[in-house]
Amino acid sequence: MSRLRRATLVATVAFAAAGFAWAVYYAGGGLRQNAAEAAFRNGLFLYSQYQYDAASEQFLLSLGKNNDFHLARRMLGQSLLFSGKQDEALHEWRLLLDSGQYDPSLALHIQTLENLAPQRDNKWVFSRIIEQKRGYKYSLPTFVGNLPSRNIFFLSLGLLDTGSLLEVSADEGFRKVLRRISGRLKAPIGAATGSREIWISDFETDQVHRLNHSLTTGLPYLQDTPAIGGKGSAEGQFHGPAGIAFCDNAFWIADHGNNRVQKFDEDGNFILAFSDVDGGWKLNHPFGIACSDKGGLWVSEPEEARISEFDRYGNFVRYRFETILKKPRHLFHDSENGYLMIADEARGIHIFDLRSNEHKLLEGYNRADGQFIRFNRPYSATLDYFGNLFVADYAAHSIIQFVPESRLMTNLDVYIENIISHQYPAVHLIASVKDEKGRPLTELSSENFSVFENDAYTGNLRADTLSKFQNQLHYRIILSRSKQMADYFDSLPHTLDIMLSDLREKDTVQLISYTNSYRDDTPATNSRLRILQGAREKLETDYTSDIVSGYSKALYHAISQLLPYFGRRAIVWITDGSLSGDGTDGFPLDRIENYAKINHIQIYVISYENPRLFDFRENRERLAELARRTGGEYYNAFGDLRRLPMRMRQPREERYMLSYRSGGDSSWVGQYMEVRLTAVFQGRRGAETGGYFIPGK
Repeated sequence: MSRLRRATLVATVAFAAAGFAWAVYYAGGGLRQNAAEAAFRNGLFLYSQYQYDAASEQFLLSLGKNNDFHLARRMLGQSLLFSGKQDEALHEWRLLLDSGQYDPSLALHIQTLENLAPQRDNKWVFSRIIEQKRGYKYSLPTFVGNLPSRNIFFLSLGLLDTGSLLEVSADEGFRKVLRRISGRLKAPIGAATGSREIWISDFETDQVHRLNHSLTTGLPYLQDTPAIGGKGSAEGQFHGPAGIAFCDNAFWIADHGNNRVQKFDEDGNFILAFSDVDGGWKLNHPFGIACSDKGGLWVSEPEEARISEFDRYGNFVRYRFETILKKPRHLFHDSENGYLMIADEARGIHIFDLRSNEHKLLEGYNRADGQFIRFNRPYSATLDYFGNLFVADYAAHSIIQFVPESRLMTNLDVYIENIISHQYPAVHLIASVKDEKGRPLTELSSENFSVFENDAYTGNLRADTLSKFQNQLHYRIILSRSKQMADYFDSLPHTLDIMLSDLREKDTVQLISYTNSYRDDTPATNSRLRILQGAREKLETDYTSDIVSGYSKALYHAISQLLPYFGRRAIVWITDGSLSGDGTDGFPLDRIENYAKINHIQIYVISYENPRLFDFRENRERLAELARRTGGEYYNAFGDLRRLPMRMRQPREERYMLSYRSGGDSSWVGQYMEVRLTAVFQGRRGAETGGYFIPGK
């Protein structure tokens, strides 16, 4: 049996075993009709209503009646986690595992929460060759790269003078093929993704095409920015443009036939060109190009069998890897893991670990039947967002995918965050899936999920990422009314005006104020005028107190209010920068951070950075860290706030709503139904267990 099949079998067996949760979790062979069960039932109801603290109390009460009630302890850990008490949740889950309970999903929760991610991957195992389909034929692939959407794309020369760009989604399906962008693609060779556009070199037409990130326009060749360049050797012209790199907000292009590298800004304006290397020699037909660790460039020279390194100004630094390479083509630098990958069309894929100075050579792959297939002429290699390695084998007409060997045994971290059953037999799971680094996966479809009730497969599963709510934004504005904030009262209407500039019909916003306590100044509304009025009320009692310890209670209250909403959710905290009394009310900022993060709520901080606060610089760092860790941003109140309303609408919805029809009988009112959710993605698996009581009419 091959290593891949053996590893996959082990993972499958592990998660199949998770299906015996009924026997594992139930003390005494089932839910006993006693005080422990009653408290557990109350806790589960409160949990479904997002009342996590109250649910925790009921689960604790249940365990007080029956300390061996393992399901109550599991849900206690979950309610503690989703209330922001991460350390306490980990403690309860470790107790459960230490008692001998078999629960691989809990073990994975602990691993992810403690950032016990696997070591850097340095070995990849063959997974598949991207299959050609009707309408998505490709031949002679020259380049493979990443898109901001986390999908990959590759360039293909094709036949009969028709090149193409093909996009492949993260769930392994084709999405789009483009043959005309800002003109017909004839010989696309290289590409790079900038902050707004993808630039694609056309070796034959001596042009560089520019394509909007979205790749969704119906007629991109009519709607996208015109190509730059043209045949020649003057500034901004090309003779066979090849590799492209995007570094420090600029595009660098290997001008193959002119033996130089040219630099352009993102608007397509020429900046500089260079060609000198060592001892008066010039670049010899440069091809691949990548950004180096120090902000400079690596440039491949296939005819010289070497890599030339330059600083950010185009000054030659040194030659690299001369004794190992034969004909290097495209380069890929993985800055996160410290890898430089070089596609050598004569040897294979060189993988240089720049941190340990180790070198590996991937020469081909083993098929399922065990036969080793050597690369023919590999032109390009890249790692995608999920750590998969893709190789464009030019002469083999193939895009080949490899998966990290370590991840064959790494499972997806799946959470059932809530179960909505009040419309029984229609049941809806609110779930999320993360990879081994704790990053949410937002690309899955119903084909990636399976749901079992009491070990019976449900079928007919529908899945979406709550996409119908994507245009809705629900946020709370938390406003300090401290004495120090009185200095900025006159500027507050302007700040709020910017905040409310993009308020839409289905949005909701609420104003919450605090000093040593908090109050709701307005209901949840989409009225800009109501929020501005709320900010002007009760001025006779506001801005008189030096005590501002109520911010953590206000933040906790605001997050709790947002929990039931679907759509994008956020907190905007307007403060003078004070953090006095952190944690004295039982809600330390660390807990607020965990509470917001686990519930997918971003915190945006607008701080006036009052210089009269002796610790305002230290507080600024902590506030900026809070915003960053929850996916939000930190703003100086006197800076440019105009991008904030748009920024709040950008985060992806990380949760899925999985809907199915239960196979249970509606007469089973009060019966506990165990739910097991499994997720499969790119050869990895994850599972989670939850449950609900069948409601009465």
